[in-house]
Amino acid sequence: ALILIYGLVSAISYCALLPLWEGFDEFYHYGYVQYVSATLTVPALGDAKVSRELWTSLDFTPVSHFIQPYFQRPSINFQEYFRLSPDGRRVRRAHLEAIDRGLQGQASPRDNYEAKQAPLTYLLLAPFDRLLASASLPARVLAMRLLLALATVALLSIGTRRLAHRLVLQGAMEAAALFVIFSCQMVYGTSCHIANDALML
Repeated sequence: ALILIYGLVSAISYCALLPLWEGFDEFYHYGYVQYVSATLTVPALGDAKVSRELWTSLDFTPVSHFIQPYFQRPSINFQEYFRLSPDGRRVRRAHLEAIDRGLQGQASPRDNYEAKQAPLTYLLLAPFDRLLASASLPARVLAMRLLLALATVALLSIGTRRLAHRLVLQGAMEAAALFVIFSCQMVYGTSCHIANDALML
C-alpha cells in the first residue's frame, strides 16, 4: 500500500509540475481531445485544426526553445519567461486563465497533425473535457493529466502484482519490483501528459 501511495504521489507531483504543453506534443494531443469534445466527431488528418483557445494560449505560456520554432508563431521560451519580473509572470498567468472559453469550438490556422492517432484515449477523455468546459485551460489540462496518470499507476500496480504472483515472487521481491517500476521517470514521462501513451503503457 505504501508503494502504491508513493506511485500515486509521484504521478500527482509530475502532473502538477510539468509545464503546460511540455508533455510530448501535448498541445496537439489535447487539441484532439478538445476537437472530439467540441464537435462530437473524430478529426480527419489534413482537415482538423487546433482550437483558437489553444492557439491563443501560446501568447501567454512559455515553451521550450527546442519546440518553439515548430509552432511557427511568436512565443516566449523559458529563459525569456524567467527573466520577467514576478508581476510580469503573474500577469501572463492571469491572461492564460482568462482566455475566452468560447474559443474552444473555433478553429485556428494551425493543423493538428496528431489527428492520425488511434482515437480510443481521446474518446475516453472527451466527456470529461466537455464536463470541465467552463474551467480554465490549465485546470482542464491538469484534470486530464491526473485522470490518465492515476489510472495508469493503479493499473500498473494491479498488473505487476498479478505478474509477481504468477512468477511466484512474494513479499520483498514483489515490493521491490513495484518500487523499481514506480521509481522510473519514464513511467511518469509517458503517463502524466495528455496523449495515448498512457493507454499503451
